[in-house]
Amino acid sequence: METTGRELQIMYFMQQEDVAKAAPARSISRRAAQRRKQVMQMKRLIRNSIFTLCAVILLAVSINAISAQATTKEEALTHTYKYYKSIEIAKGESLWTIAEAYTDGSAAAIQDCVKEMRSINSLKNDTIKAGDRIIVPYYSNEFIK
Repeated sequence: METTGRELQIMYFMQQEDVAKAAPARSISRRAAQRRKQVMQMKRLIRNSIFTLCAVILLAVSINAISAQATTKEEALTHTYKYYKSIEIAKGESLWTIAEAYTDGSAAAIQDCVKEMRSINSLKNDTIKAGDRIIVPYYSNEFIK
């Protein structure tokens, strides 16, 4: 059977219509695939951003906690408590030698301690006698109950 020219034209147009129908379907599926890919990339970006943000917050909180602990330890080591002790004066002792024994030995600390001992014990001058009892201030890093 031979086909006529008119039949060939009809077949050609039918093929063109099939191609035209298939082309939008292909382009739609390509666009849909591209859109799905973009959505997946966006989701991945959001997930990674949230993860990074959580990691930064956790790091900041950890650093803050560590520095707070270090400060607390330093304060515990450098914090001093003031105490008072009643002592009996031995032969040859003076307010100055007693102050030297109960301070860090610096001149200012000794002088302050002597002034405070005079005040606490109601002394008018540095004169003390062996056998007398006086109250002496001293400092310690340990908390005594």
